[in-house]
Amino acid sequence: MSISTTLPILVGMLILAIIVWIFYSIIKRKDSDGSNSTHAYFYLVSFVTLGILFWAVSDLFRIFLGQYVFDNIDSYKYSTTATNTFLRGVVARLVTILVTFPIWGFHWIKTNPVNPEELDKRSRRSYSLSVVIVSMVFTLAGWPYLIYVLVSGFLEIESKYLSKTLSIFLPYTILATILWIIHFRIWRKLSEKNNLLMKDR
Repeated sequence: MSISTTLPILVGMLILAIIVWIFYSIIKRKDSDGSNSTHAYFYLVSFVTLGILFWAVSDLFRIFLGQYVFDNIDSYKYSTTATNTFLRGVVARLVTILVTFPIWGFHWIKTNPVNPEELDKRSRRSYSLSVVIVSMVFTLAGWPYLIYVLVSGFLEIESKYLSKTLSIFLPYTILATILWIIHFRIWRKLSEKNNLLMKDR
């Protein structure tokens, strides 16, 4: 994937995050626990940098899977040009990870204060809901295709682009599923705590 194809995805994720934030703010202008969105900036940057990390890590695995696991043996693959393209792709993803991870880590630490009472529950719910929605889109697109591939393989149906597409869908779908599980638990935990506070009142 080139910058021209990944940039619209990242911009789309940012727009989706803003839409979810606005939607959540309209529905619940004031939380029952009285929290304010004091860490909204840190959560927004965490969301954007997490999206960049998601692409970089997934695409790094895609490159390795395409090169060593789901490879098609041909003369071009082992040429100097193909090797240089592979190495440039790996270096670009690794550099992206090395630059983005500290930025994400710093902002994620800022969203998790030592004192639990200072936790910005409203922004945390909006952030986790944004990640859940975006990762759900990837999982809904990825798992049906992977199941289709397994069924096609079981029925011995040949596909010309099977190896290439499998190397793309597998890392993105698995990582998106992991992100969905983690952030769904965060969102559910906060929702349960909020419901308990409402019942106590």
